[in-house]
Parts: sequence; C-alpha cells; structure tokens
Amino acid sequence: MRRGDASAAELRDIAVARVEGRNPELNAVVSRLYDQARATVAAGLPDGPFTGVPYLLKDLGAHYAGAVTSYGSALFRDFLVDHDSEITVRLRRSGLVIFGKTNIPEMGLAAATEPRLFGPTRNPWSLAHSAGGSSGGSAAAVAAGIVPMAHATDGWGDPDPGLLLRPLRPQTDPRAQPHGAGRRRRMGRHAGLWSAPAVGRIALA
Repeated sequence: MRRGDASAAELRDIAVARVEGRNPELNAVVSRLYDQARATVAAGLPDGPFTGVPYLLKDLGAHYAGAVTSYGSALFRDFLVDHDSEITVRLRRSGLVIFGKTNIPEMGLAAATEPRLFGPTRNPWSLAHSAGGSSGGSAAAVAAGIVPMAHATDGWGDPDPGLLLRPLRPQTDPRAQPHGAGRRRRMGRHAGLWSAPAVGRIALA
C-alpha cells in the first residue's frame, strides 16, 4: 500500500475472493460485510499504520454498526447493532478495512470453534482437525492466507491449535493490578472468567 503497488480496493477484492474460494471448506467467516467495505474505501481511509489492509472481526462483542453480533449463538442470531464498539472504532481509525466477521464457539465458551448456529471451523492445514478457539475463525482465516491478521480475544489463554500463528496480546502492567501481578478479578465478560479479556489480533508468524 505505502509503495503504491496495490490500492485498498484491490486488496479488499483479493481478500473477498479468498473468502469465497476458501470459506466453503473452512467455515471461518460467518458474516460478510462486503458492501460496507466498499463504502468504507470509497469514502476515503484515514492515514494510519494499517491503511488499506483488509481485516476480519471476531463475532464476539465487537459490534459493527448495521451488522449482527451473534456471539455464535442462536439466541443472538438477529441481534443487529446500531453502533461500533470502541475496539471497532480504533481498528477503523488505524486504516483497516473490515469486511467480515469470524466464527467462534457459542458465547466464546469453548476451546473448539463448533457452534450449532454456524457449524465447525476447520483447520486449513488439516480439514479433519479443529481450528481451536475461541478465536478459531480468525485463526483459520489467517492461516489460510485470507487476511494477514484478524481480530482475536483472550479470556483464559486461547490454545495453540497448531496453525503456525503469532497471537499479539496486549500486556497489562502488573504494577497497575490491585489484585497482584498477573491476576484479574472474576467478574468480567462471563461469570467464571477472569475479568477484562485481552483484545488483540492473530497474525502470520
């Protein structure tokens, strides 16, 4: 992009074509936001560190205005949101072009991405194997070369599903933790999980 070898529209179209080519066997992307991505590029992108890079959101609490946030559950299959989450605002501000949302376990509460609502996500290196979880859809999309990186979260330490990826997890300063270094309170997104799940991304190693 910065060298001028490709435009944001070209990168978007390549990523869309890769979704359409690989997703039938992987089931990594469960929501397509192609029209929104075209409108985003046409309106002009902010000058950020990732301007023009196509990106996928994990379908767990990362709201995108006008799109459904399903949490991988039939309970929320029609939960159409009217605003962007703060993480979505910041991702867009960095210049990323969001064009879809990725599969997760139901409510993000499993180490394998196999929700009843959308069905299992498969490991691109071996379709008979799991892509792990709870960021299995994002992990599979990156490992398959659909996108160079994708949105992921870490509530308890996502397992390494053998996809040769590098999770980029924000580090909390233990000095700012009132409950001791490395500890997080149980009262977070889900009862029983440590609070403040980390939001980061998965990228090619």
